[in-house]
Amino acid sequence: MRRFVTPPSLKWLINKKARLLGEINSIEKLIPYWHAFSHPRFEALERRADSLRKDYIKNLASEKKLPKLKTQLEAIEIALSLHDIQINTELISPIKTHKQKAFGRYGSMTRGIYEYLKENKTGSTKEIAEFIFVKNELEIKSINFFEMKRAVGSRLRAMTRHGKIERLHTLKGLQEGIWKLPS
Repeated sequence: MRRFVTPPSLKWLINKKARLLGEINSIEKLIPYWHAFSHPRFEALERRADSLRKDYIKNLASEKKLPKLKTQLEAIEIALSLHDIQINTELISPIKTHKQKAFGRYGSMTRGIYEYLKENKTGSTKEIAEFIFVKNELEIKSINFFEMKRAVGSRLRAMTRHGKIERLHTLKGLQEGIWKLPS
């Protein structure tokens, strides 16, 4: 018995529709939150006001992109209806795409963690993140350091679960994480 193989053209149309649906859904879900940032109470936040305004402007651009995405979605649905193999387009579920780019090549974060801990014996999450930031020659403009620090912290916790490194701090409070290689 021969198995049915989906033609590449149909597969591309299905994938494109699913990704467009995912992007449209993510924008529509966040629109109420974006409009909340235009509220005057956010103007009073001195430290974060600039970053909030930048995010608000970026998100307004995404909101303006919404009609274009919907037009593309309609075009894809028309193309799917014209294809030789008919499928039910209602069954195509949205695919959530990743917006955050990687912080370097695959494995560079783990290698950077090992390298830092071999040189310095112990280190905080912030120190390790700064080391990886400089080592990978990342530009401050292209990557938010706080997101990088959060990603490094997440990787450090995963490495702790696998027994690759040890945690020296308690899990209580807002204390900065201190890490070392196992003895």
